[in-house]
Amino acid sequence: MPAMANISALDAAAATVVFDALVPSSGDKASAIWRPESIGSSSALRPRFEMKSQANGTKTARRVEHVLVVPFVQTDTASGLSMVAATIPFRGEATFPAIVDDSVIDDAIAYYQSLIGSTLFRDALRAGFAPT
Repeated sequence: MPAMANISALDAAAATVVFDALVPSSGDKASAIWRPESIGSSSALRPRFEMKSQANGTKTARRVEHVLVVPFVQTDTASGLSMVAATIPFRGEATFPAIVDDSVIDDAIAYYQSLIGSTLFRDALRAGFAPT
């Protein structure tokens, strides 16, 4: 099991944003939580990344789920207070059968990271449409 640690990410301007390790997972079905504490004036106005894992129903595989929620913050003109007007959620899930060799799992993870990080994937997300 990996130890809980901060995660460095990049924003759209390629500046490093550190997602601070806030809550480690206490076990199956319990989320580990990260949030960039240097962004926003309160925790409600910051992005949040969570990951949890558990055995599948037959206990023949491990399922790992993750979610990133990025808030869209606006200032209320009447009160002058910042508020979350909308959120952008990203969700992912992977299931790793116990019988699969580590090398195949390593390749699958590398594929996932590369595809999600590709320019085409980014452009499709930005457009809101799958490539045609």
